[in-house]
This record gives sequence, C-alpha cells and structure tokens, in this order.
Amino acid sequence: MPDRHSFRNRIQRFSSGLLLLCALNAFADSLQIPLQNSEASDQVVTYIVKDGDTFWDLAFEFTGDPFEWPFLWEGNPHIKNPHLIYPGDQLLISGASGQDHISTVNDSASEGSRQTTNRQVSSKYSLTEDSSGIKGKFLLSSHFFSSVPFLWTKKDSSGNIYPGNAIVEKPQKKGSYQLFDIISIRPGKGVNFIPGDTIDLFESIRFVRFRNSVTNLVKRNGKAVVNKVEDRKISARLMEMSEVIRGGERATKYDNVALKGVYKFSQPEKPVEAEVFERVESSASPFLFQTLIIDKGETEGIRVGDIFAVYHKEKGKSAQYCMTGYAAHVNSFSSSLIIVSISNNTVSPKDSVALILRSVPEQ
Repeated sequence: MPDRHSFRNRIQRFSSGLLLLCALNAFADSLQIPLQNSEASDQVVTYIVKDGDTFWDLAFEFTGDPFEWPFLWEGNPHIKNPHLIYPGDQLLISGASGQDHISTVNDSASEGSRQTTNRQVSSKYSLTEDSSGIKGKFLLSSHFFSSVPFLWTKKDSSGNIYPGNAIVEKPQKKGSYQLFDIISIRPGKGVNFIPGDTIDLFESIRFVRFRNSVTNLVKRNGKAVVNKVEDRKISARLMEMSEVIRGGERATKYDNVALKGVYKFSQPEKPVEAEVFERVESSASPFLFQTLIIDKGETEGIRVGDIFAVYHKEKGKSAQYCMTGYAAHVNSFSSSLIIVSISNNTVSPKDSVALILRSVPEQ
C-alpha cells in the first residue's frame, strides 16, 4: 500500500510528467505575489472543512496534485464517503505546508500593481535566465492540466456536440464507478476500440453559446484501458479519475500528445489581447486554480504556457489588474486560463486579458 505520509515523494514522481510555472516565481516577485512553494514539510496539520471544499481541491492545495485525493481520504477513515464532506469536518493532512489555507486574495501585492491599467505590462518584466534554475518551483502535474475544462465544437456521428462516439453505461447496483472498476462502454458509429487501447473519458459541464454558436464546455475526468471487446459491448478498467463517474460520459481514444515542460519565458513579440468569456466554476468569487475561458486561441497566436494579466472593468472606472492566468489548454478559437495569482478577486465576462509573458517550450 502506498505510504500516505509521503506526499512529497509522490509529488516529485508526478512532476516528471510536467514542470510548470517555473518562471512565475520571478514574475511574482516583480508583482510581490507569492506562490506556494513545492517544498512541503512532513508535519501533520488539522484542517477544518469550509463550504465548497472537496478532497480533489484539498489534495491539490496541500500536495500540488489533485490525483492525490485518495491518499488524503485514506488518512481520514472517519469520512465514509469521500464525495460527502461538510463545513466543520476535521481532516488530518500529512506533509502539508503548515498553512491552514492558501489565501485567494493577495494582500501583499503592491498598490502600484493593483492600480496598473496599462495593458502592455510586459515591458515591466525582463526574464532572460533559464527559469529551471529558479528556486521554489511550483509543480503542477500533467494529470491536472489534462482535466482543465475547455470548449468543444465538433459533432459526433449522431450530430451532437460531444467528444467521442462511445458512451459509458451506468454502473449496475451502485451509483458510481470506483477506481480500477470494470466499466461498460456502448460504442457508436465508427468506434473500433481493441483490447489494450487507452481511452479518455469526458463529461459535459454545460452547453454555452460562444460567438453565436452552441458549444459544449467539457472536461476530461478519467482514463481507462480496454480489456474486452464483444459485439456491441466494450469493457475497460478505470485507471484514473478526477471526478465521480456515474455513466453517460463520452469515451474516445487517448490523445497521446504529451505536454512538455515550460522552462523559459520571453517578452511577447507582439501584443495579444482578448476578453474573458466566462469563469467555469460557479463559486461566489474566484479562487486559485479555477478556470477562465477567453475568446482567443491558436488562431491569434496563443499557445500553452503563455502568461496573461486580467483586468477588471467597472462602469465609469478605468480597468484595474485583478489576477494572472496561465494558458493550460488552447484550441483554435479559445483558451482556458488557470488562475495562478489574485490581487482583486473580482472578474466578469468582457474583462480585458493581455499577454505579458510568452512561453518557450522545452526542446
């Protein structure tokens, strides 16, 4: 059984998949925005559950990888159902950094940075050194980025806007699948899975109208390996899950395009501006690692790893810097930004977004 008291070692193993935001520490120093340090202690802290908390979010907050949530649950046997935790519940968390909670509002950000209204703030930052040498790297795994929500526009074989032409069937005699369960999949037209295939599972969050067209806001919530194909029935073993899988998810062959680490940043060669389309999560206010969808993508030159400043606009007032986002998923027409620092936790559709640091992928 994995040692649940060794979060730090597991984080280091996961980091081999992707080292991200290495240069953000230098950038954050310029804005006086502290980032969580990946060096965790071995102490055990008591955490009081707050409204909206989940094991998924807490595992990411305290360990750097949300896929560590089963170990967090394992260390709290008094919680019978990991999907049902309530405000006031006490959790013991091993290997935590010692802080009770990562603040979602950075009170230490300089007043000058808060009042920045010039969209072309990139001229204020000059990053020329190899960021892999910067201490206090912030590590985010490829598992995390593979589950970032994004907009989907392609139609399946039935003419519906969904990824994949196969559907996960509901489990028998229980409400949801568990990790390593055998799941049943109903293939659609054109599906030709064979034993050994790795498949991604996607859930639909909601349908939204984007640029006068209906799109599906989706996220990858699991991965499975096909072990048997019989006539019109496919069975596969569930190998990863980031959300509860109840059936109805779409299954498609695994996209084996691994994200590469971003080790350097450079000044943008040209201005790139966009607008916030919407914030995916429905909490009252934004917090770290939530997702913003913006209305520009690869067509406008955006690529994974780019760093953006977000400016909130209020009627009768000039735009003010409110947060920084990392482009974690980019398609031809839109991008998904992960919020990595917050100065003012107010963001709305139509808020301005400006590229401030250009990612330089690992060669």
